[in-house]
Formats: sequence, C-alpha cells, structure tokens
Amino acid sequence: MSYFSNKKFSFWIVVAVIIINFTAIGTILYKMYFHHERHGCEREMPCAQSFLEKELHLSPIQAEEFKKLKEKHHTSVYVLFQQMNEKKNFISTNMVQANPDTSMLFRNADEIGTLYAQSRKLYIMHYFELSKLCNAEQKVKLSDIFARMFCCDGSMFDLMPPPRGEHHEMHESCGPNKARY
Repeated sequence: MSYFSNKKFSFWIVVAVIIINFTAIGTILYKMYFHHERHGCEREMPCAQSFLEKELHLSPIQAEEFKKLKEKHHTSVYVLFQQMNEKKNFISTNMVQANPDTSMLFRNADEIGTLYAQSRKLYIMHYFELSKLCNAEQKVKLSDIFARMFCCDGSMFDLMPPPRGEHHEMHESCGPNKARY
C-alpha cells in the first residue's frame, strides 16, 4: 500500500472512532438527563399505589380508598419504625462503651422485637382492610402480593418489576410453591 492509501485508511479509522465516541457520550447524556423517569410513578401518588392499581385493576373508587388506607397504614408503621431505629441506635452506641448496662441493652432488644411484631400486625390488619375493598379476583392477586411481601420480609417496592428491563430474581424462599404473605 502506498503512503497516501495508508493515510486515507488511518483517517477513516480515526473518523469512525470519533463518531462511535460521540454516539456513546450522546447516549449516556440522553439516558442521564432526558430519559430519567421512575417506572410508572406520579409525583402525588406513591409507586406502591400505582403498582396495586395496575396489578389489581382497581376502579377509581377502589384506588381512592386504597390510597386513604395506605396513608393511614404508612403513618402508623412509620412511628413504629422510628421507635425501632431509636432503640437500635441506643443499643449500638451503648454496647461499645467500657461498662455497658447489658440488662438495659437486652431490654431494648426485646422492645425492638415487640415493635417489630406490632408492625407485622399492622400489615396484617392493612391487608384485611384492603381485602374488604376487593372483588374475588382482586383478593387472590392481593393475597399473592402480600404473601410475597411477608415471605421476603420486604416491601411493596421489592415486588415491583425492575426499571427498564432489568431482571430481578425472586428469593428462593419466595418461589411460587412457598407459602405467601
């Protein structure tokens, strides 16, 4: 190959690499700034609400009732979780002291367990309240959703499909043949 042919060939390779780089940078910027959306969420309505509306095919009246119940439930559970976090912080700061009061630490650990049990009871009551609003088909789907939530000790967000086609594997304990929350 002649010198000029090599130069033309090198020039086109450099041009192709530059185009590929600009395309990659453009794609990254587009995904970061222009295509940044939460999967099916609206500002005033939490994702859990829209997830339940979609999964259960709720009527507008049912959706409004679900929303009211969810807000009431969230407020109650939030208070319990705040109390649990305070007790966890107390334990973590006091157990590392030179002479910790182990009886007080154990008492706080027991209280965390009691608060956790209360939170589970609130979830059970919440399920029954939601279930009253559902027809037979919706009750089956709702029981499946809550079963997976309790089984995995997670939240509604753990059950939602991952954004933009990412694959989420369900925990082994939450498989289709396991008891559901």
